[in-house]
Amino acid sequence: MLFRFAVAVLAALVCCLATGDALRAGPFRQRSAVERPAQVRLLDAGRDDDTGRYRALVEIALAPGYKTYWREPGDSGVPAEFAWEGSRNVAAAAALFPAPERFFDGVGQAVGYLRTVRFPVLVEPAGEGEVTLALELSFGVCKEICIPEQVSVQRVLGAIADVAGLWDETMAHVPRRTPQGEAFAGLAVSGARLDETGLVVDIAGEAADVFVEAPAPWRFGTPVREERAAGAVFTFPAGTRSDAAGPVQVTLTVVGNNAAIEVPVTVETPAR
Repeated sequence: MLFRFAVAVLAALVCCLATGDALRAGPFRQRSAVERPAQVRLLDAGRDDDTGRYRALVEIALAPGYKTYWREPGDSGVPAEFAWEGSRNVAAAAALFPAPERFFDGVGQAVGYLRTVRFPVLVEPAGEGEVTLALELSFGVCKEICIPEQVSVQRVLGAIADVAGLWDETMAHVPRRTPQGEAFAGLAVSGARLDETGLVVDIAGEAADVFVEAPAPWRFGTPVREERAAGAVFTFPAGTRSDAAGPVQVTLTVVGNNAAIEVPVTVETPAR
């Protein structure tokens, strides 16, 4: 990840695309005379009366032709990273990632978003009183090259959302956490295994794509898809692997036409 970020920084400097200014006093990032590849704003999504948690949305609005990246960005992208250290009266904050898609970003196969994306944020207050959510967001945007961006925004959160219905609309794009073998919206991971070719995943239902996250040093490439009568098999070649024996914990994100699921699985390292 550090190597990808360093490459992106160097490319940005060579092309004289400095992007260092940030807005600390409100939800909108300032615009210069030249339209930026991405604009960031922090939206108040109200408070959940049942849990007492506040809700916010981080929006990255992309200029035409630009892309940004998922938490596992693929061959060369820069993942979005959220830091909340400047917040006040906040015990914890967690950003959720909408389901991504796969695309070519000029360097390799990348995973992310081709249009404006919103990340839901769940905010646990530390106590009574005003809650101020402060975000330091690092992310990459790409057209021909990857440009590293860093933005600071903050917002006082309240009980009333900025835009009615936007939270539910955004959450509908976040994959549902689902156990292996259990179906949601017609999708299920029916099996997963490691062999000498890589990671083999059996999907029940109509899946558009599958994405895998694994602990270092494991890294998997673009899957090969084989259709089956009631689903498909996705085989991910292992780019790097561990020589250590034992189980490996991976997370599979399965994207369908109308929904997505996130499935934690345990696979055994094959004997070598």
